[in-house]
Amino acid sequence: MQEASPQLENGYTRLANELLDALINAGLTARQWAVVMAVIRKTYGFNKKADEIGLSQLSLMTGIDKAHLSRTVRELEAAKVIHREAGVHGHSLSINKRHKDWGLLKEQPQLPKKQPLLNEQPGGCQNSNVGVAESATLGLLNEQPQYTSLKTNQKTTSKDTIPHSLRERFDTFWAAYPRKTEKQDALKAFVKLNPDADLFEQILRGLEISKKSEQWQNKRFIKHAATWLNKACWTDEVSVEFTPSQIDVIAAYNDALGGALGEIDPDLFSEERAGAIDAFLTFHSKDPDFWKRYFPWVAANVDVPPHCGMDYLISRDGFTKVKGGQFMKDKQ
Repeated sequence: MQEASPQLENGYTRLANELLDALINAGLTARQWAVVMAVIRKTYGFNKKADEIGLSQLSLMTGIDKAHLSRTVRELEAAKVIHREAGVHGHSLSINKRHKDWGLLKEQPQLPKKQPLLNEQPGGCQNSNVGVAESATLGLLNEQPQYTSLKTNQKTTSKDTIPHSLRERFDTFWAAYPRKTEKQDALKAFVKLNPDADLFEQILRGLEISKKSEQWQNKRFIKHAATWLNKACWTDEVSVEFTPSQIDVIAAYNDALGGALGEIDPDLFSEERAGAIDAFLTFHSKDPDFWKRYFPWVAANVDVPPHCGMDYLISRDGFTKVKGGQFMKDKQ
């Protein structure tokens, strides 16, 4: 087995030393550093200034869970280390080269410093009150922030242990979620997530996109709210509308055959139909524009079978039979 021997001729990423020095000195966390390096690899590594990089792709590159990635990307954006803008299919990410604008905190939170004992003497001698003073100091060190745990003396999460603002956000989420089962489990998952205003907005936006998906039209296929939250499903890349190329194919079919076979409404998204169109577009790799001539040719030369429509004509079986002459019109 040969040892790995990376070579520049196999590819490399150009990065200005000034920018690299700034990154080294920025105090990035491990997750932030991994995301920044992934963005650099996908942009400068391909001689691009920006690139559309989805959370799924970042997760594959960094090995970081999408829920953590979503928060990390927002942290880097807020600190002006990266730019995030809307793209054609997702968010476009790029590195902000104006590193003097970066606003990362280099100092990490620390535990409170130990307070001097009330009666501690310079020589190290202490009086009998040392136990009281030491106990007070340990109390400061061991003090825990409120609402960091879901554990209570009750079997379910108590309303009294949840901040009012967090409870209001959950009520808003629960009112919008279409499958209302196992509410207590959903509440526990929500409290554990403890979303701030920005993350909560992302959750609601992702929920609205999921609700428009074809899969969610049947409640049997909607995940329980707790599962949806725990798996950060609001970050999933869900298709809810046809792409421009898919709409072009639908329009070509409607123009040539819609009147005879029934038009397809491009606003009524179907994940199955979208996949079928994408597959159909690969049938002639050497002639990528074949579909522009296909539907007019079918209209002029083919006796379309009963109950046949676009879905059959673009299927592999239908396309093969139609192009093979099985349903040709009688020219006599």
